[in-house]
Amino acid sequence: LDGSLVSFEEVAVYFSEEECSQLDPAQKALHSEVMLENHRNVFSLGKSFLVPNQEERL
Repeated sequence: LDGSLVSFEEVAVYFSEEECSQLDPAQKALHSEVMLENHRNVFSLGKSFLVPNQEERL
């Protein structure tokens, strides 16, 4: 590892309201799972970040 820090925002994927409206329920669920996994991975690196409420985004 090169020692560079990674923030949650660098690995987060957000959709606009329009983009989100085009996702089906399975895609929304997958997005939530990926965002949670990203948060866990960043947290495991020693960084604690708040994950935005996914229900508000989706």
